[in-house]
Amino acid sequence: VTEDITLYAKWTAQSYTINFDMQGQGTPVSPISAAHGTLLTAPEAPTAEGVVFEGWYKEPACTNAWDFAADTVFADLTLYAKWTAVTYVVRFDMQGIGTPLEAVTATSGELLAAPDVPAAEGYTFAEWYREADCINAWNFESDLVTEDTVLYAKWVQAEEAKTSMAASPEARAEDTLIDIGSKAAEAIV
Repeated sequence: VTEDITLYAKWTAQSYTINFDMQGQGTPVSPISAAHGTLLTAPEAPTAEGVVFEGWYKEPACTNAWDFAADTVFADLTLYAKWTAVTYVVRFDMQGIGTPLEAVTATSGELLAAPDVPAAEGYTFAEWYREADCINAWNFESDLVTEDTVLYAKWVQAEEAKTSMAASPEARAEDTLIDIGSKAAEAIV
């Protein structure tokens, strides 16, 4: 060096890796890189069946949310997805008979607990069905709740139950006789 010179330093911002932990749910999100002291751009929200994505958090317990408008990157880090189970409302349509039952909530993909058997004067409760005309019964041991649902009560009138066991008024006496056997007939005579 034969004269005074000034040397200038060239700096490059350190780059960090940001990983996204899905916590066992949803579509994977690829890691991204970010320069030291910069804001992150939020990735596209992941999706998963039966749960709702609630945001990215700084720890697995999802206590402190990452603020994409204010939090800056100073090291490699992992952001954790917070998921909330979807709940649906299940209503019980009494079909105009008996005392109405309260609606309940059920978590998506889970079995529904059977409500107490309803009662109505002059009627016998038969079963809960998926439709008002009572074609497909709801099976509380295998049917899963996957949407808001209405279950319809099927009722049988008490008179119908009695009438179905008796002979019709048009029946002739000889059509309704029962052969009780010769030994029983002898005992009657």
